[in-house]
Amino acid sequence: MLKRRKVWLTILISYLFLLLLPVTVGGYIYQRMERVLAEQANKANTGLLEQARRNTDSRLTELNRILLQLSLEPNFKWLMDNAGNNHGEDQLHYVELMKELSGILNVNDYIDSLHLYFPKAGSVLTSGLKTDATLYYERIQRFEGIAESMPERLSRFHAKALYPVTTVNQIDSTKRVIPYVQTYPLDETGRPAAGLVMLINEQKMNSMLEPVEWAGEGAVYVLNEKQEVLTGTAGVRTLPEDLRKRLAVREGSFSYEDEGSTYLVTSLSGENRLKYVSVVPEAIVMKKVDAVKYGSLSLFGLYLLCGLALSLLLTYRSYKPVREVVRSILNRRSEYGESAGNEYEFIQNAVIRSMNEEQTLRETLLKQMPAAKAHLLTRLLLGHTRPSDRDAETLKMIGGSLDSRSFRVVLIEIENCQNFVKNDSEQEWALVRFVLTNLLEDSVSPGSFVVELGRNRLAVLLDGTTSSHDEEWGTWLEKLKPLVEQKFRIQFTAAVSSSHEGAEGIAKCYTEALTALEYRLTQGSNSTIYYSHHKNQKRFSYYYPMENEVQIINYIKTSDYARAEQALDHVYEVNFIRNEISPELGRSLFQDMAGTFLKVVHLLDSPNDNLETHFSTLAQAIAKCTTAEEMLALIKSGMKLLCDTVKEERSDSGQAVYRRIVEYIGQHYGDSNLSLNLLAEEFGFTPPYLSTFFKKQSGINLSEYMTRCRIEAAKSLLTESDMTIGDISRQVGYANHIGFGRVFKKWEGITPGQYRETRGR
Repeated sequence: MLKRRKVWLTILISYLFLLLLPVTVGGYIYQRMERVLAEQANKANTGLLEQARRNTDSRLTELNRILLQLSLEPNFKWLMDNAGNNHGEDQLHYVELMKELSGILNVNDYIDSLHLYFPKAGSVLTSGLKTDATLYYERIQRFEGIAESMPERLSRFHAKALYPVTTVNQIDSTKRVIPYVQTYPLDETGRPAAGLVMLINEQKMNSMLEPVEWAGEGAVYVLNEKQEVLTGTAGVRTLPEDLRKRLAVREGSFSYEDEGSTYLVTSLSGENRLKYVSVVPEAIVMKKVDAVKYGSLSLFGLYLLCGLALSLLLTYRSYKPVREVVRSILNRRSEYGESAGNEYEFIQNAVIRSMNEEQTLRETLLKQMPAAKAHLLTRLLLGHTRPSDRDAETLKMIGGSLDSRSFRVVLIEIENCQNFVKNDSEQEWALVRFVLTNLLEDSVSPGSFVVELGRNRLAVLLDGTTSSHDEEWGTWLEKLKPLVEQKFRIQFTAAVSSSHEGAEGIAKCYTEALTALEYRLTQGSNSTIYYSHHKNQKRFSYYYPMENEVQIINYIKTSDYARAEQALDHVYEVNFIRNEISPELGRSLFQDMAGTFLKVVHLLDSPNDNLETHFSTLAQAIAKCTTAEEMLALIKSGMKLLCDTVKEERSDSGQAVYRRIVEYIGQHYGDSNLSLNLLAEEFGFTPPYLSTFFKKQSGINLSEYMTRCRIEAAKSLLTESDMTIGDISRQVGYANHIGFGRVFKKWEGITPGQYRETRGR
């Protein structure tokens, strides 16, 4: 019985997903909207600060023009050069300059007061009086809260310098002003000739900054280039150190936390290297944004609650039919629910299990069809059964029929398939048969059959009524052969039977195809052989007279391989080229030639067991050959071995040759390509002859001697050098240290590393 209600949970999750999808989209839109609103609020704050900066900078620009205007005033220039010299005309210049200062004050209400200081004369000039500097700074206009006196400050070079707000005590009042200091001449940085001090009314400057205060909730500060607070709407003289550091390296807007509160800080640069800073509590700036935020979150929460309730209701309505179906099935087949993961899987299992029995039967039948087809066709080909109505029905069921009036059989013998068969495994051969089967089925007429008869043999059962002439009928086969060879590198021999009437003639067709395939011995591999071309052949002997046999024996005894080969080629030409003998006679001919070589072995002066063994097995090798060319090649190689052996026995330089071979091995044992074939090629012998000759001279096999030389050289290197084992293995002719280690251990009983350790290296 199902206890887990996974479908109910899945449906609920689906509805919740549909519920959360618009919530997610809305949340994303809300975040974008909140960001935009915050940016707009920040831009509004920045805009207000920018307006205040422009207003303040415009007034400071006026002051800068006054500085320049005053530097060009003739009376001022004369007094800078002559003040304190007690000229009689000094007073006149002072009076004119006082009028100029008075005019400046009359047109600019931004300046509370201004005065000129002449260090040489030690005097101060205002718009209304000229007096001694000491009297002026101690009695008339006294600056509080500054570390140095004004004369000391004016004795240094100043260029449009603004100092933090300070309190000035005058005779009848006290004011807070911002000193604006400029020394003259303007372009000289040495000791000034005069100094101008303009006192900016703090209230006038703050009035321009008040629109940025956010109704008194925030504060605006003006900082000079030393990050000192010139003035501020909050009355604060200094800013926190960490805030000053951040303002020194960046400009724009950023958040700042202080004592648990978050502030929005905005800074702009202005004239005279001033910086305008707005510090507003973030809650004030984001007040309207937060109102929208909380309203939106409330709506989202209400939407989620309503959506959750609706999701539960819809889940119940959607799950109810599934629950009823599950209950109905469980009432009849309760075991279906034992392995079910959820209700839908339970229903699926119930449906699948009800259909599995039929499907299993169908699949079993389909799996057996290829085997049944192959079994039936094989029995028909071999003649083990007679066609019946039941066989015809079976063939129709597996996709064929025996309705043709006549049949032919083509045997396909696979000769060469190196591209597919690398390891000679059954899987590779199965792939070759699969490729050929598909190609044959695509090439032959409908209703034909292709069946596997062995590892490298296929049989094709064809409709034999299409043509009575072999060449016309076999056109498709001649087109298929080059295609298979070019694209798949597969070569095969095709043996074609004659056409026989009725299904009863299938066995005769197969027998004829087998007979035709035997003629591969004379026609060669990778050919198409028609039984009709050979069925009337009546020759029952081959050409190999005694005279030719004696002639070949004499040539071998004199080690004249060229003439012996010529005589052998003559016999082959008479039997296989001028005339055509049957495959059976061809095999008998080559067996007779192998017997000739055994006669020569027995005629040698000294007995040779290796030669007797070689030529005794030659007959078995000939029996395995499929073509006359392969047999001829085996016969010629044996004849070459005999000629070399006779030549060696008749030569007095055998020992000299042996010494040359030993010397060559001693010089070239480090060559990894050194082998029996390489030595045979170097000294002009066949590999079998060289192997026999060396063992006869030395008593050991050639390969064993080469291994001994390499091992002895390796032992010397292991004890006398610091070379690595890998380098030593390559030095003595091994491709890698793994093979070298295996051979070394076989000869010495220990590994190369152990051998080196026992020798103290």
